[in-house]
Amino acid sequence: MHPQSLKYGLISGALIAAIMFVAYLISKPLLVNFYLYAAVWCIPIYFMYTQCGEVTEESGFRSTFTRAFHIFLIASLMYQALYFGITYFDSEMVDVLKTADIKRAEVFIPKDQLKDRLSEINRSDYAFNSRSAFLTLGLSIIKGGILSIGITVIKRMRAV
Repeated sequence: MHPQSLKYGLISGALIAAIMFVAYLISKPLLVNFYLYAAVWCIPIYFMYTQCGEVTEESGFRSTFTRAFHIFLIASLMYQALYFGITYFDSEMVDVLKTADIKRAEVFIPKDQLKDRLSEINRSDYAFNSRSAFLTLGLSIIKGGILSIGITVIKRMRAV
């Protein structure tokens, strides 16, 4: 792992964790707010774009992609550790997560399917478990890979 990727991954992960932890201390439902979530993920995207290097014939596409991906991976691991730590130690977060899913379902699920979805949400177990943690981490890694490819392609187009 490139030292620069490690450095900026740790910086962006620490910033995300700090912002989300402060948001959690202010109000627990703020932790699942989409706008806050989208805003904090601009931090690693900024570092991925500015610190992954340029795509040149010497460095290549792979080197730039790897640096960007490592920054995202470290930031994602730090965020996941914070999020699952909070949901593991705070039993009230289960109610917050259920309430957020119910509100989301009421907006996005068609009326004829809403009753089934609400009963499914009420039956679901929102407590921490390792299966959901690994699934969330895996999906995050996929998103980070796609984002890293996009950033690398943009850098390559700008270099040409």
